[in-house]
Amino acid sequence: MAGMILAFLIADRFRGIGIVRGIFVLPVAIPAIVTAIILYIMFDFPGGHINDLLTGKHLLFPFHILDEPVNWRGSSFFAIMVSIFGKVWRDMPISMLIILAGLHSIEKEQYEAAATMGANVFQTFYRITLPLLIPAISTVLILRSIEFWKEFIFPFILAGSYPLLSTLIERAYHEWRNPYEASAIALILLIMILIFTAIIFVSLKWIRKRLVRI
Repeated sequence: MAGMILAFLIADRFRGIGIVRGIFVLPVAIPAIVTAIILYIMFDFPGGHINDLLTGKHLLFPFHILDEPVNWRGSSFFAIMVSIFGKVWRDMPISMLIILAGLHSIEKEQYEAAATMGANVFQTFYRITLPLLIPAISTVLILRSIEFWKEFIFPFILAGSYPLLSTLIERAYHEWRNPYEASAIALILLIMILIFTAIIFVSLKWIRKRLVRI
């Protein structure tokens, strides 16, 4: 979703578009482990930058919001949310570029024809843009779903204390010294990736038929 929003924002050319696109693509140039460590420092307890910001100890934001610092990585929910945030932020440029390529592949004559027939912005989006973007969207969803399932660095550094399939493989093999259990977890992970990929593929195929039929 973040990649799609940014792709729509920079789809049209304007002055300075190259600089804007370069800024948006910058996260993918930063190694994942560097991003994870930055988030680890930002959400550290008790003296992380986020806690300093919320408790009024930060020089840039001296306003008091929380009384006590929050142990973000001490909660499974917040730790996983921070991991997801880091993963989304780093991989967003790839999704943005794929969606942007899909937008540029749509011929302008179709929008001009829709405008001459009196179609408004929402009708143009649902009748032309969205159906023709389904191949790009499906590519993004499949790639990102696979990446999310097998992501290791962010959950290992930011949510290593909680049982996730990708980190359980490493724990079973190195800490528990049980390669058979690690292999079983890896097989479960593979099956989950295949199931969710098939669900996404079938769902998008049905959605495209519905959109084209409307």
